[in-house]
Amino acid sequence: MVGETWEGWRLPITRIQQSPRAEEIDLVNRYVTDDEADRYFDQADIVALPYLRSSASGPLAMAIARGLPVVTTDVGGLTEVASSYPGAVLVPPGDPTALAAGLEAAVPLVGTHHESHLSWDETATAVQGIIEGLLQHRSGTGRSS
Repeated sequence: MVGETWEGWRLPITRIQQSPRAEEIDLVNRYVTDDEADRYFDQADIVALPYLRSSASGPLAMAIARGLPVVTTDVGGLTEVASSYPGAVLVPPGDPTALAAGLEAAVPLVGTHHESHLSWDETATAVQGIIEGLLQHRSGTGRSS
């Protein structure tokens, strides 16, 4: 488990320490650099992102870029990104039972590289379309571009 707990929240650490499988769980409870994150993603079988709220997620983008199975909560902008990714399992936020079921549902996805419909080329094309639309709108109002 990689990621820094915030504001003194110790429940994940306590649960890991009390787990009958504590010896099998690696915990990295601190800020992780980009280089370290790359190594952890390269070692991952499944990425779990149990956000309670989120508008976007760098870790989700990193997991998708690697084609990894992802279990994430159905919140904010994550829903739109993950719902069209074949390696994603969406679960409701704040529901540990659903998260556990989502992890079980993702097990058959392990070992397969999942292709994303999202790419830098598609993103650039979409941004270009937005800019062109804004420029057309602007020129249609009598302003010069």
